[in-house]
Amino acid sequence: MIVVVMIGIVAVMSATAWNRLTWSIQAKGAIEEFRDAILLARSDAITRKRNSGIIIDVSAMRYLRFIDSSSLGEADGRYQTGEAILRDWTKLPERLVALEFTSSISPDPLPRPCLSAASTPIAPTEAPGSYSIVFRPDGRAWATLQAKLGVHSFPTDTFRLNVLPPTGLVTLEN
Repeated sequence: MIVVVMIGIVAVMSATAWNRLTWSIQAKGAIEEFRDAILLARSDAITRKRNSGIIIDVSAMRYLRFIDSSSLGEADGRYQTGEAILRDWTKLPERLVALEFTSSISPDPLPRPCLSAASTPIAPTEAPGSYSIVFRPDGRAWATLQAKLGVHSFPTDTFRLNVLPPTGLVTLEN
């Protein structure tokens, strides 16, 4: 009987560890995809010789890539309805949560609704609102962006994403 109980305890512990490892790997992959989307926006700005960016809708855990220009062709470092969209809303996995978002530009007003059927928010976060990060044609960013993202149910599994304006450098730490 003791052996059966010990096997049960080990099985529960290994299942929890396996779930944590699985979600941590999936979260890291999602965050790397998000970082790559930011780097792609920087690349778009450089190759197209136009301001390009990402808007992050924190409450719905999604992002959109766009060309930053107003109706007059002037960039302002923010996403506004009507600007050219390079990639429509992309959702991050539902187990991923935003713990902190900060930017040197104040949060944007809430973005336009997603046109897809799956447009309901995924999970509540502690950082409501949306944030834009826009790159200039020389690769520099208009503002700083710092994000701390985590995996739901595993509070110690966190990732930090930073965008530095002078260089447009995007870093990811976990």
